[in-house]
Amino acid sequence: MILIKKDQFYPGVEIDKFIKKNPGSGGISSFVGIARDFMFDNNGKKKSVTSIELEHYAGMAEKQIHKIVSDANSKWIVDDLLVIHRYGIILPEEPIVLICTASVHRKDAIKSCKFIIDFLKVEATFWKKEITNEDNHWVKANVQDEKEKNNWEI
Repeated sequence: MILIKKDQFYPGVEIDKFIKKNPGSGGISSFVGIARDFMFDNNGKKKSVTSIELEHYAGMAEKQIHKIVSDANSKWIVDDLLVIHRYGIILPEEPIVLICTASVHRKDAIKSCKFIIDFLKVEATFWKKEITNEDNHWVKANVQDEKEKNNWEI
């Protein structure tokens, strides 16, 4: 299941439901992305973040995530999966994204979960603005995220 939503969700509740839904799976892996309360400016100065704003290209983002999930399903044996991604205004310490994968074996669950987040960070059309007390700015693509994704293509 893939959900892109504005409302806050509670990862513990969602993970618990996912586990109960998949009693025959031997391994369940999850990743929770949380909004940080800080960022570093171009000079390396740490600034407090009061909120982030996530925008997405509705329809396109879902299509891209479906492709990523399909690619994961073709590489590993996955019994079930869940992707929840928020958009809108998100406060520090609130969850942004949750990925859960279930498989008969832990290796497939762990690898498919990592694959999905590595590709989602680079391939899905979400834009993030960090808002501080002083200013705000759109976050540029992260070179390390691109490297993580490219490691899968080797």
